[in-house]
Amino acid sequence: MIGGDGRPSASVIRAAHQLARAFLDPGADRTSSTRAAIRILLAAIVESGRRRDPPAWLDAIRERLAVSFARPLMLEELARYAGVHPVYLSHSFHAHFGQTLSAYVRALRVFHATELLQSEADIAAVAAECGFCDQSHLTHAFRREHSTAPGNYRRAMATASNRP
Repeated sequence: MIGGDGRPSASVIRAAHQLARAFLDPGADRTSSTRAAIRILLAAIVESGRRRDPPAWLDAIRERLAVSFARPLMLEELARYAGVHPVYLSHSFHAHFGQTLSAYVRALRVFHATELLQSEADIAAVAAECGFCDQSHLTHAFRREHSTAPGNYRRAMATASNRP
């Protein structure tokens, strides 16, 4: 994969040299060594493509989501903010961060809910403050992330904090 400076990564260059050596090898095992070198080169290309840093506009989207996670997610609004097409935003976010925009926002909301559950706030109020439609919506998302209901989580945290 070509880096930000227009040159292939070091691992891709090494793999390409290995392929050239295998291809030029006059030995009887040339076919299998060439195939192995091709597999190594393809793996290096794929791996170097995964390590790209996200563009600045994508980092700006994540920062905006961190601030406004409780608001309803509007893909078109985020895309306008970033100056890209909504589909491109969605695909780029998933490619760089390994999850969809909605999964990321849900994780932010659940994380914030875990913080608020350490207080005495009503669970329905916590749900509303974190951007969930209602307590049931929070409970479903919370179970998905933590494999337990918010009330059980709150009791477990209270018990853990009371231990000497």
